[in-house]
Amino acid sequence: MQIHLIIILILTTLLFLNSKNFAKFFELFDVPNEVRKIHSLPIPKVGGVIIFFAILLYFFSSSNYIQNIDYIIFISFFFLIGLLDDLNNLSSSIRLLVCFIFIFIFLFFNPELRINDMLIFGKNIDLNFHLNFIIIIFLTSLCIMLLQHAINMIDGINGLCALFVLISFLYFKFNYFNDQADLFYIFLILIFIFFNLLSKTFLGNSGSYLLSSILGYKILLINSNELTLTSEKIFLVLLIPGVDMLRLFIVRIWNKKNPFRADSNHLHHLLLNYFNSNQTKTLLIYLIISFVPILISSFNLLNDNYLILISILIYVYTIYKLKFLKVE
Repeated sequence: MQIHLIIILILTTLLFLNSKNFAKFFELFDVPNEVRKIHSLPIPKVGGVIIFFAILLYFFSSSNYIQNIDYIIFISFFFLIGLLDDLNNLSSSIRLLVCFIFIFIFLFFNPELRINDMLIFGKNIDLNFHLNFIIIIFLTSLCIMLLQHAINMIDGINGLCALFVLISFLYFKFNYFNDQADLFYIFLILIFIFFNLLSKTFLGNSGSYLLSSILGYKILLINSNELTLTSEKIFLVLLIPGVDMLRLFIVRIWNKKNPFRADSNHLHHLLLNYFNSNQTKTLLIYLIISFVPILISSFNLLNDNYLILISILIYVYTIYKLKFLKVE
């Protein structure tokens, strides 16, 4: 690893060590004033701010940052939206509308990142042949929005969101497109996870939006460069947060509530209740349910379509055992 990257990582560690002072400057604390909060003291939620600062240092300290300007714009937008939400508690409808408009415009000028084709059920489907490019932009935008919302919704216990993104990131790194910045991201997220597990700092919405935008951009990049990435593989990696998000939307709408209104009915909340607030057990079970199927898939021990079905059945059984019908 180059010396300037080591310096950036050391600086990042020092910033995390001084999270409280950093949070005071930005007035970013997660205050336990809601039923869903499981911590008892205000915690700095500057994880996203520090990670973003480190990423900017990384790219602007390299000579080829101009080549990555589209990527920097992409992740910067979502970081700023998340930061504004942390500071001002933005309306979910406004946040979703602004994000969708940005993604749509971004994809309009970056056609290579659109989902132009899909490898599904062993067949390559050229969407440009079947659909208008506006519809393709719309579908790609929708996929990014769903990914971001699903990742944001699992940011409820220490380590879960960052570990999920890290493991997903590692899977795509070692099996598909490998970027020179990947190693830096891995160390950066690991540093955050260390402090997060100690309850020294939280991601905040700025952090969850930032990490999900990094993961989403990488998936789009792989999809445009790799002919072997199947839709089943992507779905399998993101299945548990995605299915949990779908369940929550259905349950909230069924109970005549805003589908975007936060509650304590997420899978990780139910697991946390089941294990009497033991975050370690909750974290392990969530990650096992999420990634054992993709591990099996990596060794080609079972067909991906069967694994998807089995994963959904395991999820449904788990929710049933946790009595998901009790909505708070």
